[in-house]
Amino acid sequence: MNATPRCLAIDWPAPATVRAAFSTRQGGVSQGAYASLNLGSHVGDEPAAVAANRAALAAHLGLAEAPCWLEQVHSDILLDLDDPAAARRGDAAITRGVGRVAAVMVADCLPVLLCDAAGRQVAAVHAGWRGLACELIAKTVARFDAPAAVLHAWLGPAIGAAPAAGTWISRASPNCNSPRSASPASLPAASAYTMMPATTSPTAATATPVAWRR
Repeated sequence: MNATPRCLAIDWPAPATVRAAFSTRQGGVSQGAYASLNLGSHVGDEPAAVAANRAALAAHLGLAEAPCWLEQVHSDILLDLDDPAAARRGDAAITRGVGRVAAVMVADCLPVLLCDAAGRQVAAVHAGWRGLACELIAKTVARFDAPAAVLHAWLGPAIGAAPAAGTWISRASPNCNSPRSASPASLPAASAYTMMPATTSPTAATATPVAWRR
């Protein structure tokens, strides 16, 4: 088994001080439905395998710190990773810390990475329909010290929208202050660097975009 994580480089005009990558399902040690680079500890995979996969990803990317893994709950909660007292329950993360890694896990939801033109802040957003309806991306943009006009954004692979999806989301009225825990079946693994609907598995959640400052 090839236990070297396969990651995809992210093509965006970020400054040289910002690094980013997007993991795939290839290059881990998980077995069965979780094969092989499962990074989700909440889907029933063996904890030792998840820990090994996370460690392998950090080593492969040469990270000074491990990614700050979130307990994602389809909310509008943005976490400041520079606050050591902050909980790790939410769906977006922002940091100014050099070497600190913002990360989210996605399946068919939209992953968004953000940074400012000077490379002083980075953020990662898990933008499912609930987060979009609650304006989580806009809330994250507003937390940057720099104005929105000088931010860079990368939109990752996400499921294709049905013709009426935009109307449905605009009419939705989610309670953004009451996060909903996602079931394992709603967090399958995304497959490739594509904007086509993701290839799914019934349990594993593995596709992870990460961003950090050097």
